Amino acid sequence: MEAFYASVEAETNCMSSKPNKAYVIPGRSVETQKALQVLRDLVTKKFSLLLHIGGNFWMEDNLNHLLSLSPDDGVSLRTKLILQQISEGFAEWSLDYEEAWFELASAVDDLSKSDEVNGNLEANEEEIKSITSEIADFAAKRDKVTKKKKQVFGRGTLLKAERDVLRKEEPMLKAKQELLKLTLATIEAA
Repeated sequence: MEAFYASVEAETNCMSSKPNKAYVIPGRSVETQKALQVLRDLVTKKFSLLLHIGGNFWMEDNLNHLLSLSPDDGVSLRTKLILQQISEGFAEWSLDYEEAWFELASAVDDLSKSDEVNGNLEANEEEIKSITSEIADFAAKRDKVTKKKKQVFGRGTLLKAERDVLRKEEPMLKAKQELLKLTLATIEAA
């Protein structure tokens, strides 16, 4: 990079206490001076700031302006080759950055959807646990009712058998009752 700055007669001190200072070089237009300063910022500052969507077009415009300068503007062929390499690298990095940014946004969106699905899944699991508990309660009640039904049916069977026995004995008991009434009437008459 020092060779590049030397070729365009730009200041190469990257550790300057005034990194945002624009360097004025006689014979160059203000637009060229600004483009050189932007290029210097590209190399000396946080590069990713220039890659943001929209910011890369501004940087590409500055690089294209510098590439359009002629040797009469103080830009040598060697400098143009370096600028061309920087421009191509920047274009690749911009595309890579945009692709990574969109993939990151997509991943964040997918993670958000995943969190929502996980939340719904947890709520669904809680609902399933509640329903399973209700089913267990109903099964216990059903078993209790079934047991009670068997008990009632068992008692009913016993009562029916007792009734059947009593029905068979009914004519004999009526005859015995009539006999006892006669015996009682005879005793009272005597």
